Amino acid sequence: MHPLGGMSVLAKMDRETIISFFQQHGILVEPEAVDYIINSGENVMDIFEGLKEKPLVLSLNMIKSLLEKPKKERKEEL
Repeated sequence: MHPLGGMSVLAKMDRETIISFFQQHGILVEPEAVDYIINSGENVMDIFEGLKEKPLVLSLNMIKSLLEKPKKERKEEL
C-alpha cells in the first residue's frame, strides 16, 4: 500500500496530509515549509526522495534549496 493510504501523490495535497506524510517518516516539517510545498505544487514523494539524508526537521530553507535544482540533479545526488 502507498504510504499515503492509497492517495495519489500527484494530486495537490493539503496541509494535514503533507504533515502526516513526513511524520510517518519521522520528520518534523516547519509550517513555512508546508506552505511552500503547497504553493509549489511539487510532488511530496519527489521532495522526500530528493533528500540525501532524512533530517529530523525539514526547514523552509531545505525545501527551497532542493526545489531550486532541476529534478534530474535531485536524483543524481542520491
